[in-house]
Order: sequence, then C-alpha cells, then structure tokens
Amino acid sequence: MKFSPAHYLLPLLPALVLSTRQDYEELEKQLKEVFKERSTILRQLTKTSRELDGIKVNLQSLKNDEQSAKTDVQKLLELGQKQREEMKSLQEALQNQLKETSEKAEKHQATINFLKTEVERKSKMIRDLQNEAQQLTDLEQKLAVAKNELEKAALDRESQMKAMKETVQLCLTSVF
Repeated sequence: MKFSPAHYLLPLLPALVLSTRQDYEELEKQLKEVFKERSTILRQLTKTSRELDGIKVNLQSLKNDEQSAKTDVQKLLELGQKQREEMKSLQEALQNQLKETSEKAEKHQATINFLKTEVERKSKMIRDLQNEAQQLTDLEQKLAVAKNELEKAALDRESQMKAMKETVQLCLTSVF
C-alpha cells in the first residue's frame, strides 16, 4: 500500500476540523458583531438620512425664503425707484411753483412800491390842496374883512357923499 499524501493529513483532520470549527465560531461571532455594527450603522444612517431630509427641507425653505426675500427686495427697490422719481417730479413741481410765486411776489412788490409812491404823491397833493384850501379860507376871511371894511368905507363914503351933497345943497341953497 502506497500512502498518498492525504493519508498523512487524515490524522490531522480532527485538529483541522476543531480548528475550523473554532474559526467558524469566531467567524460567526465576528459576523454577529459586524451585523450588530451594520444595524447600528444603518440606524445611524437612517437617522442621518432623516436629519439630511430635514436639512434638505430647511434648505429648500431657506431657498424659498431667499427667493421670496429677493423678490421682496426687488419690489422694494422698484418701489424706492418709483418713489424717488415721484419725489423728483414733486420737487420739480415745487421748484416751478416757488419760481412762479417768487415772480408773482416780485410783481406784487413792484406794484406795492408803485402804489406806495402813488399814495405818497397823492398825500402830498392832498396836503398841498389842504394848504391851498387853508390859504383860500384865509384869503376868503381876509376878503370878508376887506369887504366889511369896504362896506364900512362905502357906507362912510356914502354918508360922506350924502353929507357932502347936503353940504353942497346947503351951500347952493344958501348961495341961491
């Protein structure tokens, strides 16, 4: 009988089987730990996935909020531009009104100055007329006094003339 190399290994087989069985148990133990770690990792991945989904939703919400904010800012910018244009238009209108008002005020001032000059001139004329009226009144009084004196003088002359006539008549009658 010839021994094959397998015959040499047969006595080692129980040791090999025992070693294999121990390796198998060790491997099974390691697999259980791996599965346990895998389950833990899967739970963590699931939790992380949910957190990522939450973050994704938050990011989408932030993105929507950002878009909304951009839209709001754009609207505010447009509104601000519109208000600036309206303010510019109002400022121009106010400047035009101010210019017109200034021109009217200058015209009114010129009219006031003219009227003031006219009032002063008319007042002077009135004073002059009052002075002349006073002079006329004084003259009238003087004329009245002169008239009275003339009347007195005329009466005196008349009486003198009468007296002279009577004297002349007396003289004539005495001469005749």
